[in-house]
Amino acid sequence: MLILGRSVAGMGASGLINGSLTILSAAAPRHQQPVLIGAMMGISQIAIVCGPLLGGAFTQHATWRWCFYINLPIGAVAAFILLIIPIPNRIPSVDGELPSDQSVTNAKSILRKLDLVGFAVFAAFAVMISLALELGGSTYNWRSSVIIGLFCGGGLSLIVFVIWERHIGDAIAMIPGSVAGKRQVWCSCLFMGFFSASLLIFSYYLPLYFQAVKGVSPTLSGVYMLSGIIAQVVMGMVSGFAIGKTGYYLPWALASGILVAVGAGLVSTFQPHTSTVKWVMYQFIAGFGRGCGMQTPIIAIQNTLSPQQGTLGISLAVFGQTFGGSLFLTFANLVFESGLRTGLGEYAPAVETQAVVVAGATGFRDVVSKKDLPGVVSAYSLAIDHVFYLAVGTSVAMFLFAFGMGWRKIKTKLDTEAVSEAGA
Repeated sequence: MLILGRSVAGMGASGLINGSLTILSAAAPRHQQPVLIGAMMGISQIAIVCGPLLGGAFTQHATWRWCFYINLPIGAVAAFILLIIPIPNRIPSVDGELPSDQSVTNAKSILRKLDLVGFAVFAAFAVMISLALELGGSTYNWRSSVIIGLFCGGGLSLIVFVIWERHIGDAIAMIPGSVAGKRQVWCSCLFMGFFSASLLIFSYYLPLYFQAVKGVSPTLSGVYMLSGIIAQVVMGMVSGFAIGKTGYYLPWALASGILVAVGAGLVSTFQPHTSTVKWVMYQFIAGFGRGCGMQTPIIAIQNTLSPQQGTLGISLAVFGQTFGGSLFLTFANLVFESGLRTGLGEYAPAVETQAVVVAGATGFRDVVSKKDLPGVVSAYSLAIDHVFYLAVGTSVAMFLFAFGMGWRKIKTKLDTEAVSEAGA
């Protein structure tokens, strides 16, 4: 039931970000989109960061079922708003009507336009790679036939997918080469993936630091993360406003990679007795950096592709965000477990390692003695520090791929007014 429920929720969630971005691109002038995208993504990032924390608070003070109940009123309000607000046509024809091939509502005609074979092959690639990373080193040895078979199967599926997409052509392909092959598009997607990886590492392992190392409750750990969240949201809107005024997004993307890398590096120095000033300011720097660049990949894609291809480009970026985040969370878990076992051997050699690992971050205090507790806390701190080395690497990758997003100027309000005056 858990798997089926999450599958249904995942199908619904798949349209949230790219659907919102598509609506914004259709409803708002080009020069107003950066600040609106920044505000929208800032709010969505708040949800990503606060979701696990709210879940912990519900579990601690009420029941875990409220983690799911809370979605019912939120979804109802969102659905009602979408139903009552008219959304303009995004791709009008010359006479103002939708093109004839866009107005087809027959189910069979729509299915013929879907690349179902490509979807199945690509889904096989994603599932096998995810399973290999999830099971490797825990359920199975990395050299086992199961893990090697999953990696080989995933690689073969990716090759088959590329061949199939080239065979059926851009008109039907799920990921047309004319879109994914543009440097600005694939660099933006990779930037989005590494951005999501860094964000999720902060979202998952900072609460772990506060709960396991500092010994605070899940609710209070959420409060401790406010400095990074607030900085990210505020800078998301400020940078969007600045991009809309100047038309240049690349400097903000580069600044984002630099600042998030610096913030992650500073967080990797956390110790059990790190002062409040440090963990507040270090989070602020990282949140400031994320706010600078979180909307830049979407702006770069919209500025590169035509309206007909823009929705697909946004979908690719959102896929990069989702897949990159899930992939690097798996990497982070591997790094964390390795660092924890190393730290326990160094700081608490008398403790049974497996018992601490099974007890988890909030339960290990119940299975270790007071004498061994400081050593276990130090081991957790060391493991979390190692995870943030990975966040530094993803942030550096953001900086490098930002150069491929292109030094292009989007149309500002002044540019639009100048064109209108010239036409008049």
